Amino acid sequence: SNPMDHNAGAPTAAPTAAPALSLRSFLLSPLDPATGRAALAVLIGLAVLGVGFNGLFIIWSIGGSLIVVLVGIPVIGAGIELCRYIARAERWRMEVVDGRPMVPHMYRPLDYQPKAPYGDWLRQYAEAQFLDFSRWRDVVYVLIGFPLAVIEFAVMVAVWAIVFGLFMGTVVLLAGLGAGGFEGEPVPPIAPVITGVMCLTLIPVAAFVTRGLMVAQRAIAQTLLCVDPTEA
Repeated sequence: SNPMDHNAGAPTAAPTAAPALSLRSFLLSPLDPATGRAALAVLIGLAVLGVGFNGLFIIWSIGGSLIVVLVGIPVIGAGIELCRYIARAERWRMEVVDGRPMVPHMYRPLDYQPKAPYGDWLRQYAEAQFLDFSRWRDVVYVLIGFPLAVIEFAVMVAVWAIVFGLFMGTVVLLAGLGAGGFEGEPVPPIAPVITGVMCLTLIPVAAFVTRGLMVAQRAIAQTLLCVDPTEA
């Protein structure tokens, strides 16, 4: 058992309050490093949770097919342990984005090394592996986290794609305005102004959406993977 999983009682700094929403913070959000960290975290989350979700599915499929010969029991346990490592990676991901500590919940100590009397060892192993509420919370997080990661990625790509489309549209319209139009059709001078204003307006919106996605994801991770911050 990793000592990192048993430090829930260790003292930690109190979480800092979230910054107050203001017009200035909204307008400057595209330049805030937190936006870049949030975007990177969305990409990392898609990869990490994808590995966890698909790995759990494969391992449990193998374990389920071998359950009749009892070999599948430790294989299913390996899937649970995979989720524990994914949970550790997710707590790190949330700390990178937010900076506030994520204190892991307590896990039952698990001894993988068989020892006599084997009956007692097997009972202790089974209780720690399959009756540990914290480990099952990690499993639940992986199962719901991957679909959420896909949605977060799709939303982030969509909002920034709109911004990029408006930017390219403005560039094309300005080029057409300078060239006297397209195929004899003049470009209304107001057209690039409209697309440009829409682009500039949506840039901070896209930045705030990106950061908001990670705020929601952190709340889920805090609930399922960590102790209550007021008790840490």
